[in-house]
Amino acid sequence: MAKDINLLPDITLNEEKDAKQQKLLTIVSMAILIIGAVGLLGTVTVDLTLGDVLQGAQKETTELKTTVQNYNDVEITQRAIKSKLTTSGNIIKSAKDFKTDLQNLELLLPESGVTIQTVTIDKTNRASLTGKAGTSESFKQYINNILSSDKGGKFFSDINLGTVSTIKDGSLQFNLTMQLTKDGASK
Repeated sequence: MAKDINLLPDITLNEEKDAKQQKLLTIVSMAILIIGAVGLLGTVTVDLTLGDVLQGAQKETTELKTTVQNYNDVEITQRAIKSKLTTSGNIIKSAKDFKTDLQNLELLLPESGVTIQTVTIDKTNRASLTGKAGTSESFKQYINNILSSDKGGKFFSDINLGTVSTIKDGSLQFNLTMQLTKDGASK
């Protein structure tokens, strides 16, 4: 068998080997450079895109905060209105018709001679009044009207005469307390 004969000197083989390695190194370097450039461009593109997305998200967040704040203001206003309406409803429910009570007291006055000076009605529907009668006859007629079951008895119960006193001019000063009934007075 024949021995391999090296026709090319070792130097030429080494040069060819070095040339191949140089070509391979150049190709690999170019590939790395291209991949790096593409990666850099991709990174810049992603950064710019994400920056735009971030700015859009921040703008949307600011708008949503403003919207939520507006809803918060509306809700606070709504709660205040609801509270006022509830309070108004409670006041209206507990309101009493004092005008009717006062008219009932005036209906019982005789045609002349008695005037009512003050009337107070407490929350238990207890009325207190002070009045002045020109004569004892007009005072007697007023008291009879209040005590009469046909007149004052329809509107008042538990009638108590407090004090009766004579004034220098001969008129009578008096005070009465009575309970307002539900049928004729406050409803």
